[in-house]
Amino acid sequence: MKKDIDYYMSLPYEVVVERTADGEYFATIPDLPGCMATEQTEAEARAGIEEARLSWLTATLENGVEIKEPPPKRRYSGRILLRTSPDIHRFLVDEATGYGLTLNAYLNILITQNRCLLDRESIERKQAAG
Repeated sequence: MKKDIDYYMSLPYEVVVERTADGEYFATIPDLPGCMATEQTEAEARAGIEEARLSWLTATLENGVEIKEPPPKRRYSGRILLRTSPDIHRFLVDEATGYGLTLNAYLNILITQNRCLLDRESIERKQAAG
């Protein structure tokens, strides 16, 4: 299969959009060095990065430079193996039982309530971005 512009444009490159200190939105594609766009709104930045991607890929193909493809999407099973001391394990089981929960349910509550580990807004932005 010939890898042309249509091929590369169809690949699911990760797009990162961040708000700058002056209120603009800066979009990049980490796998395509130098591919970036700055716009007034997040939607404009997302549209702008697609235009920048097309230009970046076109120029790179014309110059015969190898283009990095995005890594395959990771799949998550929802299973986490956690090693802890027997004392902590016993404490957590006792706590979960005291709330009428399984250890699994109790650990999920503890993890998701800890804002240091999971930032809800960040997760929602990533989910909305696809």
